[in-house]
Amino acid sequence: MLGQQRKEPVPKALFRGIKAAAFGVPALLTVPYGDSERVIIKEKVSPRIRYDDSTDYFEIIDIEVKEQSNFTFVIFAPCDCLGFRKWAVRSESFLIAPDGQLVELNDVGDRQARILTGIFSRPGTHKLIVIAKSKFNGQLIGRISGQLTHSNTATNFGIPMVAHPTGTVLVEWVKELP
Repeated sequence: MLGQQRKEPVPKALFRGIKAAAFGVPALLTVPYGDSERVIIKEKVSPRIRYDDSTDYFEIIDIEVKEQSNFTFVIFAPCDCLGFRKWAVRSESFLIAPDGQLVELNDVGDRQARILTGIFSRPGTHKLIVIAKSKFNGQLIGRISGQLTHSNTATNFGIPMVAHPTGTVLVEWVKELP
């Protein structure tokens, strides 16, 4: 699956806390308003954070805000479905304002997709941190179901899809309807 990923590992091995991570790592990319980008969180290349009693890989996305406004982001982790490997990132996200303060997020969704809404209180470059939570590694996210047919018989099957500490995340900054 194509997407943006770091070419070189981040020099500092481990960040302790959300703000240290937000300002200690250059952003991987910028997601423009009304657009989306695929972000690859990759082992040994993406930076790591110590947060919530676990050590996780993460990425930083710049969000260029022109004025005070409402926002909606969709964070979706598609299945990495190569052969019988069925896994996806289970993520947690934070938004940091230009002054370093956490932006309050209304966060709803399920294990694979999150919808983040809130208000940008000021213009400037905000930092969206997407953390691939390793504490959920191997836990069931869902099932991929199918059916095999042969002659006059059909057999249903299901393959479990589990959480994985690295992978692809789609980040969309939803354009508000007028």
